[in-house]
Amino acid sequence: MISINTNRFNLRTLCEKDNNDIFQFTKDPEISKYLNWESHKDIHDTNDYLTRIILLTKKFPISNLGIEVIDKNRKTIIGTVGLLPKHISSPYTYELGFVLSKEWWGKGIAIQSVQCLMKYAFENYTLERIEAFCVTENLKSWALLEKIGMLREGTRRNFFYKDKSFYDLYMYSILKNEWKEPSH
Repeated sequence: MISINTNRFNLRTLCEKDNNDIFQFTKDPEISKYLNWESHKDIHDTNDYLTRIILLTKKFPISNLGIEVIDKNRKTIIGTVGLLPKHISSPYTYELGFVLSKEWWGKGIAIQSVQCLMKYAFENYTLERIEAFCVTENLKSWALLEKIGMLREGTRRNFFYKDKSFYDLYMYSILKNEWKEPSH
């Protein structure tokens, strides 16, 4: 079980009791618009998703951490952030992913949670490179990636298919020696 605590939020391993919190943001079609999964139609979709995530985190503990805040006097999962090795030929490269409830957009939580996880990963894992992909139309995501110092390496044309449409993806990366811990 991983728990990384900050003064604004905690990053922690997800568990089955998080299903209602996760359903609250995964049911929103705007949240999943540029992601490789569909919005959840009901709590069963979320339960299935959570079952897969819990199994994955047993092998890869930082693959999907909940972003937990205290909201209305209760702890609430408002999104997830994770790093996952994607290439068997490059075991020191992890792919970054994140999703955040719409009501928390623009409050600095996404960028801080990504920075917090990257710091933790570079300090505790044998990583050389972190990469991320985002749909070119997803301005908020690629702006975040650039703000944290990731370099846009190129465009994968018509690489992502969703809702009967092809989308271009931007590819970003940062190397361990390029990473700078943010100053607060």
